[in-house]
Amino acid sequence: MLSIFQCYDGKIFKQHYLRACAAANNIDCRTEILLKMSYENSLWPVVIVSTLVAYWIYRTVWIRGKLKSKYSRKCQSIVLPGPERIHRSIIKGTYPDASVKTMLDIFVRGMKISNNGPCVGYRPVNSAGVGDYKWLKYEEVLEKAKLLASNLLNFKATDPEHNSIVGIYGINCPEWVVSSLAVTLASSTIVPLYETFGNEAITQAILETKMSCVICDQLEKIQVLLRAKGRGAKALKHVILFDRDGIFRPEQMEKIAKQHNLQLHSLQQLTDLARSGGGGGGDNFKLPNLDNDLYMIAYTSGSTGSPKGTLITHASMVNSVHNIFTFLQSQNDEILKKQHRLISYLPMAHVYEQLNQALCFYIGAAVGFYSGDVQQLLDDIQTLQPNWLPTVPRLLNRFHDSILANVRNHLCKWMLFRLAIAWKRFQFHFGVINSHHSRSYGFWDWVIFDQIKKKMLGGEVEICVSGSAPITAEVLTTCRAMFGCVIIESYGQTETVGPVAATLIDETEAGHVGALVPNTEVKLVDVEELNYYAQDDRGEICVRSNTLTSGYFRDAEQTEALIDENGWLHTGDIGQWLPNGALKIIDRRKHIFKLSQGEFVAPEKIENVYQRCRAVGQIFVHGDSRQSYLVAVVVPQKEALLGWAVKKNIIQQRQPTDRWFDLLCKSQAVKQYILEEMKHCAQLHGLNSLEQVKKIHLSNEMFTTENGLLTPTMKNQRNSLKQAYRNIIEQLYASD
Repeated sequence: MLSIFQCYDGKIFKQHYLRACAAANNIDCRTEILLKMSYENSLWPVVIVSTLVAYWIYRTVWIRGKLKSKYSRKCQSIVLPGPERIHRSIIKGTYPDASVKTMLDIFVRGMKISNNGPCVGYRPVNSAGVGDYKWLKYEEVLEKAKLLASNLLNFKATDPEHNSIVGIYGINCPEWVVSSLAVTLASSTIVPLYETFGNEAITQAILETKMSCVICDQLEKIQVLLRAKGRGAKALKHVILFDRDGIFRPEQMEKIAKQHNLQLHSLQQLTDLARSGGGGGGDNFKLPNLDNDLYMIAYTSGSTGSPKGTLITHASMVNSVHNIFTFLQSQNDEILKKQHRLISYLPMAHVYEQLNQALCFYIGAAVGFYSGDVQQLLDDIQTLQPNWLPTVPRLLNRFHDSILANVRNHLCKWMLFRLAIAWKRFQFHFGVINSHHSRSYGFWDWVIFDQIKKKMLGGEVEICVSGSAPITAEVLTTCRAMFGCVIIESYGQTETVGPVAATLIDETEAGHVGALVPNTEVKLVDVEELNYYAQDDRGEICVRSNTLTSGYFRDAEQTEALIDENGWLHTGDIGQWLPNGALKIIDRRKHIFKLSQGEFVAPEKIENVYQRCRAVGQIFVHGDSRQSYLVAVVVPQKEALLGWAVKKNIIQQRQPTDRWFDLLCKSQAVKQYILEEMKHCAQLHGLNSLEQVKKIHLSNEMFTTENGLLTPTMKNQRNSLKQAYRNIIEQLYASD
């Protein structure tokens, strides 16, 4: 371009310019004629500059790249005729591979598509620290699964005729995949267990399911299993250790085995035994039937804090994978064709993570597991350089806050960063997505965002899927701009076995969960007690799909409340239809909060605990699914507060007057005192870290039926309290 501007001869300049335009195919005949006319009239400098500016605007604002959805964002669902106003997906449901009917079929399909490519990877630990990723190919994983399945059948840890149940108790790793495939090969059902359940919940799951075998990754976890054994888990006969790092000590385990009537095994020893011909079983596996066999019983915390086992069949999982695949592929043919690498760090006990992995195996992609330490997750991501990143709002919030905290300390950095974000937002508002499967690529990417993307996401992420909890519009929009990749927000539940809705790949607006996935119908029903009515396009979200759970394990009452006689699953979430047919989540019917970690907390249970605190008179606990902690409005107990104030010489006399009470409620020292008392009470009564309130506001106004903050039965009127203290709650969260 400089050589063109340095040409003083007008004809030479004109020739160079036309040649450059023709080569780029970015000028039509009319523009060329206009250029010639302008040149003859000596207006060519103005025309050239104007054309270049127009072309630059055209390239940076209006051109949309390859990763564009075939479906319009203006119509994201179809309303069926009838009074129920049922919405259906705009994407026609198909079955890309009808031969795939089980989770094992998904894996075998991936093995064929990838031509036995890399399947699962891990980072070995050595004296120097954590090493680079090592990979097992699809055939290696399947062979290990067959060997383990042979042993499960041989020592009768599973019974194909009675659909035995096997627990898997460990962090994400290749052995987890091997174990789940082995259980499927043995025609049995898995029950994922994980530490955040708590010992009581794990014991309950073991007792309820009468599992005969648990496969776990650490010696310490055997102690949890032994406690369950001591409380009546008579069916538990076998415990298998992953033993990748040689933690199995036969002499150490023999004594425990005899004391508790258990058989303890090493996974490595079992596979070696089967490989040598001593494991029995061979390849004579009774493969699961599509319609009848359970793949998994997924335990969730539920509304009371008591875990419920959600029944998930192979059919539900496979249908969900087909729906997700169709949802993505129908929007753009290129999106699933390349060899993807996924980073696995979300709990395997969650359906969300299992479906992410299942989709990867379905398309023959590779799954790299994190090293097991969340503090090293960024290092794992940078080493693996995934191009597919499943995530949760909490992680995106952490990325967002970390980056903003870094640039805020320098005025120049902050100004440049805000300018860059503003420009990128302007671009993707017009749907700018380039051929590299990112939102855009240009000057600001080169100067600022490439380094951020490389440091946070490894530099190769093209698609990021956020699920498990809602994400704020500000964080989502900023992350889309910073990371230059497609970020899909999805909505679903364990009971729906996968997503109900997800944003389109070229979505530019935030604050909703997008279009319905294929083979899914949604209707909204009235919730009179919360003043939500379907005629106003607001109400409880009810789902009908080919992926739904059949119910809860041995809990007919809860199952009946979950799914009605017409097959509609009642989610308990309050939704709203936007004018373009997109679904927006606006509330929760049952007063259960889902924090940004994806975990549920029951506020009434927490309030009952804190009510025992001597400094607390009344309390209203609130949680936000976009935040990682709870806040509360506390009305202090007057006598206890004034007594403490006298003892600390804050006031001179013990006078339970409103004046002193009002002043004390505004004191930072008093707030700190009550928070410490609440912390002690929470620990005393066994509240876990997620259930403990982190910030409080002290109010001098009692909750009463007269002011509408209590129900006639003297319970917290949660909606009224939420409205009354809305600004204060926002301030508590904004003070981070």
